Amino acid sequence: PVTAPAAAPSLPPASGVAQPGIAAPGDRAPDAEAATQTYKTVLDVLAAYPAGPCFAALPSLSETGSFQFETFARSADDLARFRTTLEVETGSLPNTTMKPISAAQCRALAFVQDSPAYPSFQLYFDLANRTIASGGMLEGRIGNTSGGFISLLLIDDEGRVQNLSSFLKFTRGAALFRIPMTVQGAVVETQQLLLALSTPASLQTVRNAAGQPADDFFKDLGAELRVSGQREDLALVAFSVR
Repeated sequence: PVTAPAAAPSLPPASGVAQPGIAAPGDRAPDAEAATQTYKTVLDVLAAYPAGPCFAALPSLSETGSFQFETFARSADDLARFRTTLEVETGSLPNTTMKPISAAQCRALAFVQDSPAYPSFQLYFDLANRTIASGGMLEGRIGNTSGGFISLLLIDDEGRVQNLSSFLKFTRGAALFRIPMTVQGAVVETQQLLLALSTPASLQTVRNAAGQPADDFFKDLGAELRVSGQREDLALVAFSVR
């Protein structure tokens, strides 16, 4: 398992009105139009793809129009099959990361797939480094955060869920984090998952997260969201700690 120490309470979410569509306004990259078309094409591929229960694919556009694509599945074979389908329809895509995950993390992918907005989310991650030395810092940002209450969750390789929201520091339209990461026991080869959530209000299930199994946590989180009528935006990214 991977652990992160507790931190002081975070600053309040940045104010502002959420922008509809695939990205917030800003200075657009020169190839933003092509990236937008790629994004739309990938959404069409995903709409027709027969995804299994332990699969999730999240294309996104940054505020400047840069495309990135995060894909997760239970095995490398599942990812290879999806890559083949994707390349037939789109050719080789830039900024595409595909990672196999542990069986204990599969419930997190089911939660992502069950989201009403899947796979068209607005949030995205930008990590400084996806491979962290034990005792080192996981650093990055969550983009397109304006207008929501932002939560940050770690789902480790054993499927345990930790709430890292207290590490978030907010700037205009983004949330920054710098979190110490430590491997407990033997070094693991599997991936750790970071999940960012944007909701209209804070979530009791997230506030109570303290190492619950993913199966229990995401069942409770999904129930809270649907009962409260909140509609979530989210982002998911993988990293490893060595």
